[in-house]
Amino acid sequence: TLMELDYFDRARAEVLKATDLPTRSKVEELLVKGTRGLVLRDFPAACEAFDSRMFWTKIAGAEDRSSAALDLARCQDKAYMTDKAKASFEAVLAADPTNPAALTSLAAIVDRQGRTEEALRLLERARTSNERTGLQEGVAEVDLRRAVILEQISKLQESKDAATRALETAGKFNNRQL
Repeated sequence: TLMELDYFDRARAEVLKATDLPTRSKVEELLVKGTRGLVLRDFPAACEAFDSRMFWTKIAGAEDRSSAALDLARCQDKAYMTDKAKASFEAVLAADPTNPAALTSLAAIVDRQGRTEEALRLLERARTSNERTGLQEGVAEVDLRRAVILEQISKLQESKDAATRALETAGKFNNRQL
């Protein structure tokens, strides 16, 4: 809708304003460059920033590293660096085997590679992780992705059931983005 587009444009403008602020360190500069690349959909620039050796050597804490690795993997996927993205998502999962975003994104990659059963297993793990942490939007997203894959392999009733669950879950939270 126009209202959603207006909100998106304002949010994008605010993020871009923030990326114009002075940075205090080289790592912060790289983080800003990566974030700016994501917002502007300049994924190669974002990948370059997030993949910098300086960036990785200065990040403190496992949670920050996991978040940065996930950002890098997403950039690589969006920049069509499929092999690198797959390896990066797998690295995130090596550190946190229940990361629902990494599981869902890796499922999309392996599905594109024709490994449907593996994709469905990854999505089941993502669904379980989302349920365990109470991320209902994640549960709905996973069910919707499962529905699409199941339809592609002619498991129509299972696809319909997954789509119905996705809509029911989204409806509970009045989420119209699905």
